[in-house]
Amino acid sequence: MEPLVALLHMVIAIMTFSKANKTVCTLRGEPVHPELWKDGDIIVGGVFSFHSSWEIRQLTYSIMPPPLKCISLNFRDFQYAQSMLFAIEEINNSSTLLPGVSLGYKIYDTCGSVAVGVRAAMALANGYEKMSVEGPCTKHAEVQAIIGDTTSSACMAISKGIGPFKLPLV
Repeated sequence: MEPLVALLHMVIAIMTFSKANKTVCTLRGEPVHPELWKDGDIIVGGVFSFHSSWEIRQLTYSIMPPPLKCISLNFRDFQYAQSMLFAIEEINNSSTLLPGVSLGYKIYDTCGSVAVGVRAAMALANGYEKMSVEGPCTKHAEVQAIIGDTTSSACMAISKGIGPFKLPLV
């Protein structure tokens, strides 16, 4: 029983110490802006691979690498993104589907990279504003759902990243 009491005291001390420090939410890295966007009352996110590959570069690891330079257009995923835009416009133009509510979107290009797809999904979940807060870094998601990448490996990585936010991935 005595080790349990000591463990409880240690947990209480850690909790007290962590509450005493001010938590600051800071931007990590450069912001990622969507390729296509439209404001609305409800925003739907999109993560598609408009390009299927990127230019290979020799990295020196002495400076931060530049953003990927995407090459080779992927028409299939571009058509999926266009289908999403068409559906959103049809819903917005209908007076019976969502009266008084407009849908918007933010769509990112992953260049066929799983890592870029996860980063885009995190941008959709969190946004990129700098803010200082008292307490944990929490805020509402930027989007209500993400229509995801067409490859299963990218969708698995994205779903693992956004799972704690309880944000659906379609």
